[in-house]
Amino acid sequence: MVKRFHRFGMLKLVLLALTLVSVVGCNQLRMGPMGRRAAAREDAQRSFSSPIAPVEQRNMSLQDIVATLNKRQSTVRSLRANLDLTAGAGSTRQVFQGNLVVQPTGFLRVRGTRDQISVFDILVRDDKVRFVSFPDRIFFDGTMAELRANPEVMAGLYPEQLVENFTVEQSLIRKLKGQTQPMLYSDRDHYIIRLDAADGSSERWHLRQSDLLVDRYESMIGNRTIAVVRYWAYQVVDQKYLLPTQLVVESPEARTRFSVEVKEMSVNEPVNPVLNQLDVPPGFKPVGKRGL
Repeated sequence: MVKRFHRFGMLKLVLLALTLVSVVGCNQLRMGPMGRRAAAREDAQRSFSSPIAPVEQRNMSLQDIVATLNKRQSTVRSLRANLDLTAGAGSTRQVFQGNLVVQPTGFLRVRGTRDQISVFDILVRDDKVRFVSFPDRIFFDGTMAELRANPEVMAGLYPEQLVENFTVEQSLIRKLKGQTQPMLYSDRDHYIIRLDAADGSSERWHLRQSDLLVDRYESMIGNRTIAVVRYWAYQVVDQKYLLPTQLVVESPEARTRFSVEVKEMSVNEPVNPVLNQLDVPPGFKPVGKRGL
């Protein structure tokens, strides 16, 4: 059971993965065959946790699905969360504690610690990104596009495609409103919604037919799978916010894996303006193409 400050929510946490790749090191977090087997064993021990009643209607159309999602959603304008983030699997596991503050309009601030020692700090405002790694005394300062263009920083993950996966239903509804030709498929247990972009990228949401909860999200470019997010638990708090509390993020190309478990959170509280400022300590070395 997730503890509450007052309310509930989560958003944009995948950027933590980008930071940890730089803090811990890409090679250290890449999973070989043993790591992938350890990850498979961990997943086999998981079971999906749904907090809502089953959906009675079967053989739903896309319009039916959107209407059901709209009916049960309340808008998240800001959130604050404490969480555990585990990088890797098996013997390569490393656990961090994070404090997250985010606004869907384009603001994210995350501070990470391990054994009560500061490890990283990240600030995103619109398309500008700054993060600081304290153990390595390095920082990145640039745009989302520049972060994507520097593989040594992003390790194969594409933040602009992933940042909204933690308000997954709210994000899906918003994107469907801007799409003229979304596609709906179904298999034995899921409805699959696919959105294609003009640049060849696509997104796919797998919704359980039993309750329409998303348990898998995929980001692709052509036939390449860029990132996969698997959801294992949701919770409703204050009878308003239906959001995920346990998930696993994987980048097949980078062979990286991160699991997230939310511990405490609150929704739609004022954001302290001091969080808009992230200073780089003297003597820290820039990384990335710009080297600001």
